Amino acid sequence: MIKAFKCFIVLFILLLPFSTKAQYSPDEKDLVKTTFDRTFERDIISEYLGSNDPLRVNAGLLSVAQSGDKSFINTITNLDFNKNAEYICFALGQLGPDTLSSAYLYQKLSDPNLPLKFKPYILEAIGKTGFQETLESLVTDYFSNDYLMFNGISIALFDFYSRGIKDNLNFVKILQNELTAKDIPIQRKAQAAFAVYRTNLSDNFTDLIVNDLNNIFEGSTSGADDNTLVQYYLECLRKSKYFPDNSTFFRDLTNSPNPLIRIESAKALIYFNYHDSDDLSDYLTLLDDENPNVSRQAAISINGINIPGTLKSELKSEIYKRLNQEEEPSNTKGELLISYIKLFPESFPKLLESFQNKIGNEYLFKAASFFPDSISTLDYLITNYKSGSSKDKIEILGYLIGFQNSFGSNHDLKEILFNALKSDSPALVSIAADGIDSTLIGNNEVRLSRIISGQTIKFLNNADFIESLFSLNGLADKLDKNTFSQNLQDLSNSNIFKIRAFAKNKLGLPVEQNQTNDTLFINIWKDSFKYKFAEIVTEKGTFRIKLLPEYAPITVGNFCYLTENKFFNNLIFHRVVPGFVIQGGDPTGTGWGGPGYPIVSEFSQLHYFPGTVGMASSGKDTEGSQWFVTIGDFPHLDRRYTIFGFVVDGMNVVNSVDQNDKIITIRLTH
Repeated sequence: MIKAFKCFIVLFILLLPFSTKAQYSPDEKDLVKTTFDRTFERDIISEYLGSNDPLRVNAGLLSVAQSGDKSFINTITNLDFNKNAEYICFALGQLGPDTLSSAYLYQKLSDPNLPLKFKPYILEAIGKTGFQETLESLVTDYFSNDYLMFNGISIALFDFYSRGIKDNLNFVKILQNELTAKDIPIQRKAQAAFAVYRTNLSDNFTDLIVNDLNNIFEGSTSGADDNTLVQYYLECLRKSKYFPDNSTFFRDLTNSPNPLIRIESAKALIYFNYHDSDDLSDYLTLLDDENPNVSRQAAISINGINIPGTLKSELKSEIYKRLNQEEEPSNTKGELLISYIKLFPESFPKLLESFQNKIGNEYLFKAASFFPDSISTLDYLITNYKSGSSKDKIEILGYLIGFQNSFGSNHDLKEILFNALKSDSPALVSIAADGIDSTLIGNNEVRLSRIISGQTIKFLNNADFIESLFSLNGLADKLDKNTFSQNLQDLSNSNIFKIRAFAKNKLGLPVEQNQTNDTLFINIWKDSFKYKFAEIVTEKGTFRIKLLPEYAPITVGNFCYLTENKFFNNLIFHRVVPGFVIQGGDPTGTGWGGPGYPIVSEFSQLHYFPGTVGMASSGKDTEGSQWFVTIGDFPHLDRRYTIFGFVVDGMNVVNSVDQNDKIITIRLTH
């Protein structure tokens, strides 16, 4: 049976990034300030890049990586690669596709005297900077040289694929070798399994994956990296909608001591060939799992379970029983209701009669969305929208959008959509702007144009409305060219860099330097290096984070500044995705709230392992107060979301956090 994470293994993995010395430091206020302001002053950055101290050069490269300014590439390629290889590769990769960068990196990759430890950095950067011909050369060299020299090839293939550069035949050949060659270490195999999953090649690997999983569960290999490999193997099987007819393997998975593996099993095991009641009972044990996220994932996945008709009556009875049990976790019950509707459709009034006051309202609202042709269901949602809380309104409005096709002329529905557009809620504005259909647009162009203009001017400098303003701009584009053009002109006057840059880029105008906020920077900077740890006290227990100001001083300083002001006290984890992340930090509890200002992204070369603490965002430089902790290993998040800490104690608490669990307080320590 697969082994659980051992404490010392987890700690070793999580502390690995701390073995290197700091990049940003308390002495580098000028560099952090120009990054914070997004001015990226060349005189300041050039001083760092020209330093004889490799750590100052690294700090300069971190700043350049956020700038998007490719004019730095020539300077970067003239730095001492052996002293700054990791950061040079990271910066070039973040600056994106470029002929000079790609050629430079490939020359380094081909250097026989270059230390092997640099290869993964180079390959990942090539995947971000290269072109189709670069990929072709890489494939040729992989097969004509010692493939052990290509540690990092799987991530490079994923990066090429993510940019639309593909070669499925050779991808399969390379990834098959990465998964089967005896001298490939298991961490590298895990990267290959990730690449198979993310490049949609799972169907080519089902037999290989099943054979390797059997070896793992028979004890041929062991260790923390096994969990990552199994995570992606199960994801691959799920994507292929396949699971082997092996009951022993089935039970090994459901009995795994690792909750992440049980969560992934809940997703994949629905494709098992169920023969009898015993098989079904084995899956149903996941619904009763002590970890709320395992039971919730099983409740989500069960609607797709592959069972014969002879077992459907039993399944219906078992789900119905759990829906009526008071001790069942509320989120599990809610997801079970959704699965129940999909498996055994009934009218909404009958469902409401059976389960009202037994199931959370948010799940009843979602259940109503499955009946978009029912006037009684529409009336139910409209009534609850009018009397509901702000959070209820956000939930319901998203569902009401789907009723426009059948009830577009309904007066109450139209007024709800228009009032949402005119509201002070960024969520309601965005949902309505994105969801109003073409018929409603065509019949109300003047009214909509007036609303768009008024809302844009009103919230032009409100950071909580960044996404909403973009949605309003999208709606303006659907109206007419004049409305769209005027809206862009209005947005171009925002004092929020993200909004101003968005508009001016569309208008083809130069984007001037950011308007500085010295007071905010002072508040953030004073806390950037003040604390080493943050203890997150939740109703499920406490977990401890090691803060990383050396990689993300602005983010750490902002987090500590907000914590000192008790911003996070009594907030909930508003978003928990089983096996993926727990996310909190939103004062509205809806996923749309923030501190009232944005901070810049601070991407780094760190990776998203289990227990990594990152910043949520709706795009580059839109971070605020929402943060998350990853449950598994997720390379697709790397370099796209700011990492500012790692959980060093209490990962069992992180794994037990359920959606809507409360953050009681956060304690900062030195």
